Amino acid sequence: LPPAPAGEIPLRLYENKNVLPRVYFPEKVKFFTGSEKELLGMMVDNQDFQKTAFVECGSCPAAGRGSATSTISLYQDGILKAEVDSEKGKWFIFSESFSPGWEARIDGAEVSIYRANYIGQGIYVPPGLHQIEFRHIGVISQKWKEFQRIFRD
Repeated sequence: LPPAPAGEIPLRLYENKNVLPRVYFPEKVKFFTGSEKELLGMMVDNQDFQKTAFVECGSCPAAGRGSATSTISLYQDGILKAEVDSEKGKWFIFSESFSPGWEARIDGAEVSIYRANYIGQGIYVPPGLHQIEFRHIGVISQKWKEFQRIFRD
């Protein structure tokens, strides 16, 4: 940036090159089902969540080794659409807050979202080419869908 005129406070712009991308495939996933304290203890020494991610799930499939790519086609408030292609099943981490009101779909079918890295979202994506969608539908709509599901089953 050009120097600030006399009497003004200079403005500096910095780039954080260590920030996680909006979406990514971690190399390895560690699963946990314990307390928040146990999770934070597991995470405290982790320096790179792209190498090792932490997913809250007791019986989820492990990620396979192999290449994977994702292409985001739409990202705006409350919506993420991406095309994902992987040789093996992979965990797809979305760096958006894990909070009520979100739903995820793979090829149009709703899938479970798991808490990832304490604050983010994660879904398991099977091998192959898939269309992924995360959508914030709102807490009331989500609760209504859950209520309907209970009485349908």
